[in-house]
Amino acid sequence: MRQNFKHTRALQAVLNWPEAPIHSLVVLAGDARLKSPRPPNVLYGGSYITYVKSFKVPVLTVQQVEQTLARIEARRLAPSRVTDREHVSNVRSRSDPNAQRKCPRCGSAMILRSAGRGSGASRRFWGCSGFPRCRQTQRFP
Repeated sequence: MRQNFKHTRALQAVLNWPEAPIHSLVVLAGDARLKSPRPPNVLYGGSYITYVKSFKVPVLTVQQVEQTLARIEARRLAPSRVTDREHVSNVRSRSDPNAQRKCPRCGSAMILRSAGRGSGASRRFWGCSGFPRCRQTQRFP
């Protein structure tokens, strides 16, 4: 069963695609190492070629690929020292428990909560301050 990753859903939204079989692939370069178990779609170096060739059914036509690349390029920020610093700052703030967070769904503030019951009782997570109207949550590191 194919997992529906957050970034594939974001890509579907940006490109205005319906639910489609987008395959997620992350290729790590150099001596990059993960701190957690490696998912099957995260590969090192050139090992991605076998993974890509394992998919036999075309998802998009050549024209759709060209249109998609044009849409992505139109929305892409120009690489610069400023955009690099913003990116690093955003990545760091995701793991900072004291960082201000906004709900990706409704824009309200996210607050740190603890699960009250169930198998994850007392586990901490980010929850939308708009609850119960908005039930968006995010994992706490």
